[in-house]
Formats: sequence, C-alpha cells, structure tokens
Amino acid sequence: MPDAATVIDAGVIDAPPPLVIPTDRPVAKGKRTTLREGETKSVGHGVRVTFAHQGHKHLVGGGAVGFYELTFARGGKTSDERLSTHEDDLEAELDALGVLVVVTTDGGTITITTVGKAPRPLDEDQAAELIEAAATRHGLPVGGSSYGLEDGVLRYAAMDGNVQRWRARIGLYTQRIWFLPPRPPAPAPEL
Repeated sequence: MPDAATVIDAGVIDAPPPLVIPTDRPVAKGKRTTLREGETKSVGHGVRVTFAHQGHKHLVGGGAVGFYELTFARGGKTSDERLSTHEDDLEAELDALGVLVVVTTDGGTITITTVGKAPRPLDEDQAAELIEAAATRHGLPVGGSSYGLEDGVLRYAAMDGNVQRWRARIGLYTQRIWFLPPRPPAPAPEL
C-alpha cells in the first residue's frame, strides 16, 4: 500500500497513519549567556558579543523573516553577523572569530552558547545523511525530501508526494539533530 494519502472512494481519503515524532532536543554544551537588544557581554573564550538589533521583514507572498544583528569581538578583530529565520525562533551555529557559538532566541532575548574552538562544519550531503540515519533509527519513513541551509543549521523536510511527513534540523558544527512535526498545510487562497 502506498504511503501517500490517496482518494479511494467519493472523496474519502486514505491517509498514512500519524507518525510518532521524537521530541527530545539536544542542547549545545558550553557557557550560556543571555542578552537583550542593545547589550554587550563577554560570552567566553575571549569573545564579546553585542546584540545590536532585531527586527523582521514582511514577505511579498505572506509571512515574515525575523533577523538578529550581532557583533562579535575577539583579540582586536570584529565580525558583524546578521542571522535570520523563517521559523518562530532562531537556532544558529557559527564560527565567531574561531570560536563555535550557538545562538538561540526566546521572545525578546537571545542566548549565546560558546562551545569552544570551531570545528570544520558538515557539508549539506553529510548532514542530510546523518538526519536520514537518525530518522531510520526512530522508525520514521525516509524517501523524498527537501532541505536547505540557514545560519549553520540544515533544515530538512521529509516529503511523501507533496505532503510533509516530518521535519528535522542538524547543526553543521555540533551535529545535534532534533525532529519537528510537519508544518500545517497553508490555507487555500480565497476565491
């Protein structure tokens, strides 16, 4: 029997059974520092971070993109980073002047976790393979997929035809993997 939802008789839909999506979300290990917009703090490993600005931009087709502007300073060098997300909250991993930092958001604050020396990141194919192996271990169907990178995190969606079954994320530096339920389908446009 195919895994995709199909119409079998007079509009009755034969859909695949719901999946059990793992809910554990691994946390990066390291020193955690919380900042509000406009604050500057030392976050460990000789790095100072300024949370310069946050905002959002509306997209033409609907929705919005949130962005966070940060300045990292270490040993007389500085690096300006603009992190963005289409999700409700940001999860980013980046090499900040040789130090691996994980940036997460929760409302109006950001949390910077300094992990240590930045390792070499995974490439897209390696990251997708690790997600698929973890999905198989959890009994999730693996087949069609789409994925893309956003600020050091690969965002993966498992597809069955045009139906999203489950989503996952993997940090390219930390190799942390977490799973998410599928996004609800977009509402049909009004006629």
